[in-house]
Amino acid sequence: MTITLGFLIVPFLSSYIQGQTQNYKTITVFTGPIHLSSGHTYWTKFHIPQNVTSSYLKGYVRASGSILNTVTVKLYDVDKCPQPDSIGTIDFSKCSFPLLDGDYLQAEEILKHIDHAGNFYLVLKNNSPLFDKNISGNLLIQYLW
Repeated sequence: MTITLGFLIVPFLSSYIQGQTQNYKTITVFTGPIHLSSGHTYWTKFHIPQNVTSSYLKGYVRASGSILNTVTVKLYDVDKCPQPDSIGTIDFSKCSFPLLDGDYLQAEEILKHIDHAGNFYLVLKNNSPLFDKNISGNLLIQYLW
């Protein structure tokens, strides 16, 4: 289908666009608020299925309760960490290099591409030696299915 406006011919491309629709799946991996005592860690495990492309960790975190309101966010491949002990504790210092490792300020955006499927740990840590912190935010995994 085309429309002629004087000497200008504008084809409607919608009839020519072909292809498949893209299905995005979103998994919520963190929503706050949570309370973290000084030096303590919160973690959660999530899975990205095989045959998935364009996986991203997206969102933000916010900390309050200290002079310097940052929160450390790390992302680990489960296969590169030790197994949990008998009470479910994981020593994340013994994991190999994290896929993401940063200190994030108030509502600073996080956007990290994850280049493979598998099981992962998202770790939030209060590095303050003195102050407890309240951590809020919203972190999602989004991928093409």
